[in-house]
Amino acid sequence: MISTTVTRRGHQMPRAHYFLTSMRTKPEALLRLIRQRWSIENEWHWRGTRR
Repeated sequence: MISTTVTRRGHQMPRAHYFLTSMRTKPEALLRLIRQRWSIENEWHWRGTRR
């Protein structure tokens, strides 16, 4: 999977992510599972001060 990260200076940096699985599924379904997992991970991280 290729994703793009934007730096503080506005530069775009493509990043490659590799996944290893024994699941037999379509690529679209696998991508959906990966995105669901990372959305949970991102919610767990502290995002700054709330006021």
